[in-house]
Amino acid sequence: MMRKNVYDKLGGYRVDNEVTRCEDVDLWFRFFVEGFHGYNLQIPLYKVREGIKDFKRRKLVYAINTAKVCYKGYNLLGYPRRYYVFLLKPIIASLIPSKLMKYYHNVKDGRARDIFLKKG
Repeated sequence: MMRKNVYDKLGGYRVDNEVTRCEDVDLWFRFFVEGFHGYNLQIPLYKVREGIKDFKRRKLVYAINTAKVCYKGYNLLGYPRRYYVFLLKPIIASLIPSKLMKYYHNVKDGRARDIFLKKG
């Protein structure tokens, strides 16, 4: 979530081939570059469930776009070079077969629910 006046000041989402499928990442980097501060909500408001079709949409070209946007964001925010290894994550994830990624997320979500229920 973001205040409308901040969203307007940032010019909203950019529509450009460079940010296809990573518009949120681009917006958040611009948010922090402009000096705004963000906070995580302590309680999730909703959960997104992804089906196999969602995982099949994850193409290498979009992962490369995400890595490029993050690279520019890292530079603008002055991230230490040791964090640049994380630029490979979306690219590696896009190379993993869709069914395997779906299975991984199902397992991960199940563990997260179990941990949450034990604490609560």
